[in-house]
Amino acid sequence: MGLFGNRGPPPPDPNEHLGMTWGEMASNTQLRAQLPAMLLLHAVLYRKFASDKTSYFHARPNIMAHYVPFLIAFIWMAFYGAYLWFFDPIMNDPSFDRIWGYHSQSELIVVSMLAIQSYDTPISIIVPDLRAFTFVAHHAVVLSLSILCLDRVRSPPRRYRAFYYYAVYFLGVIELSSPWLAVVDAMRDFPAIADRFPALNEVARVVFALMFYAVRVFGWVPVSIEFWRDALSLLQEDAAMHTMPKWVPVFWLTTHAGLTCLQAWWGFLILRAVYAMVTGDEEHRKNEAKSA
Repeated sequence: MGLFGNRGPPPPDPNEHLGMTWGEMASNTQLRAQLPAMLLLHAVLYRKFASDKTSYFHARPNIMAHYVPFLIAFIWMAFYGAYLWFFDPIMNDPSFDRIWGYHSQSELIVVSMLAIQSYDTPISIIVPDLRAFTFVAHHAVVLSLSILCLDRVRSPPRRYRAFYYYAVYFLGVIELSSPWLAVVDAMRDFPAIADRFPALNEVARVVFALMFYAVRVFGWVPVSIEFWRDALSLLQEDAAMHTMPKWVPVFWLTTHAGLTCLQAWWGFLILRAVYAMVTGDEEHRKNEAKSA
């Protein structure tokens, strides 16, 4: 049943879609369009900013060249994910299988995240200003989860594809905070912009903090509890695994626990930043670490 009571088409049979091989992922039309587009946009912006000595971004062209593709991709991910989570009739049908259920629109979210992290992980390693351990580790983990969420092996037959339902929230809805983060980080990395647009700087910081706590703290907890119940059920001796090895749900649970701790740490950093903003502690604001 949909959010407004309208019933959508019956959920597809979970066993009709076992996943993609690595070759099928590499040849996926969406991935082959999105990843090169992000890399090309980064290269074009880098060249523009590096060659324009009057630009705000001339001294650090790679940083802004990274923010723009990131911003565009996550705006789409966030709003499309939110639409699916709150309004899609299949996603909101209680009969939809939260573990094995296939949803073609959810797959768009997963493939998009695969493209984003395939771009973001190496860029974060190559560019010194982006080479923070927590960020690189976060990107690498999300990249591995995106692959696992889609994956299957032909021989011997192994199915890894699962949790499309939760992918909509954890790869889509939570990114509602990310566009605001990009603005906050851009203002922090390029103080001249913050000085020119002080109101935007303050508004972006407040909205980011609110959205982070809405989707990555208060929204994260109930969805995570549901996810853990479903993932733990796969560890029962008589669980139907559909050729999925038992280590897969263990990996999902382990990485989810780590990502949850990371959200809590970032939430703490954001609270400190909010306190500094409210109390006018400019020194703290100058030295504050990047929050995710």
